[in-house]
Amino acid sequence: MLQFSLELFSTTVNSDFDCVDGDVCTFDHCIVDFGCSSVSAKYGDLAGPGGTCGPDGSVELVDILAVLDGFSGAFAAPCESGNLDIAGPGGSCTGDGSIRLDDILAVLNAFQGQDDCSCPPARGFGGPEPVYGFDTDWYELVLTEDSRITWEVAADFDVETSIVRAGPVSPCTDTVLIASGSGVPCELVTLDVAVTGPATYYLTVAPTDTGDVEWCGNYNASVDYEPSDARCPGEGDCCDPAGNGTPGCTDFSCCETVCDLEPLCCNSGWDDFCAGVAQTECGLCAQP
Repeated sequence: MLQFSLELFSTTVNSDFDCVDGDVCTFDHCIVDFGCSSVSAKYGDLAGPGGTCGPDGSVELVDILAVLDGFSGAFAAPCESGNLDIAGPGGSCTGDGSIRLDDILAVLNAFQGQDDCSCPPARGFGGPEPVYGFDTDWYELVLTEDSRITWEVAADFDVETSIVRAGPVSPCTDTVLIASGSGVPCELVTLDVAVTGPATYYLTVAPTDTGDVEWCGNYNASVDYEPSDARCPGEGDCCDPAGNGTPGCTDFSCCETVCDLEPLCCNSGWDDFCAGVAQTECGLCAQP
C-alpha cells in the first residue's frame, strides 16, 4: 500500500499560461496566491481600455491592436499567447498554441459583429461573477494487468476525489471517469473498484468548495492495488445453486476466491459448479 500525507493549496499556477483551458469562449487569468479565474467573454474581446490585458465586454480597436501586438510577440502583462490564441488553421475554434493570421482575421471578423465560434453570452460584465478554480492534485498509477484499486482520502476540508482512466489517444482529453466520491472534513472517502489493464489511471483530490476565498488544507491519501479479475464483482447471485449464467458474482471477495480456483467462472459464466464452490469456500451462502 502506498500512503502519503500532503497539503493542498489553492494555487500551483504561476502565470496565465498555466490557466489557459483551451476554450476560445473564455478568458483565463492567473490570480497570484489564489488560482485560476475564468470568465466567459465575447468572442474576440481580448483587451480593455488602453490595451490592458483582459476583456472589457466589447470588441473594439484595442482588441485588434492587442492581437497584432501578440503576432509580433508583444503582450500586455500579464497576458500571454494563450490569452490571444482564439483560432486555429482555417479559422477553427481551437487554438493552435501561437498567434497567427487566423487569430487576426478572427478578431477582425468579431470587430464587424461576426462570432465565428458561436460563443454564449459573456458573463463577468454586468452579469454573473467570474468562475474561480482551485488546484486539483493528480496522481498517476500505471497498471500492467487487470487490478483492484482501493483509493482512500481524508481531508480537513470538503473534498472530492476520483479515479480516472487515461485516454488511448490523449491522456488528458480522452479520459474516462471510473469512480468518484466526496466527503466532509475528517470523513474517510473510499473508492474500491476493479479496473482493466494494461492502462494508466489518475487518482485525484480536490476541494468541493470553489468559492472566492483564499485557503489551504491538508489531506491524507493511500492507494492499494493488486492483480484482480476485473469482472469481479459481477452482476449475478453468488449462491444460486443453479448459477447465474453471467461471468462472476456480486460479492467481490467470493467472486475472486472462486475465480482463482476456477477461472471459467469469470471467463465464461457462473454455473452450478461455481455456485457449489461458493457454497464451500465463501462462507456467505446459506448451507443446504
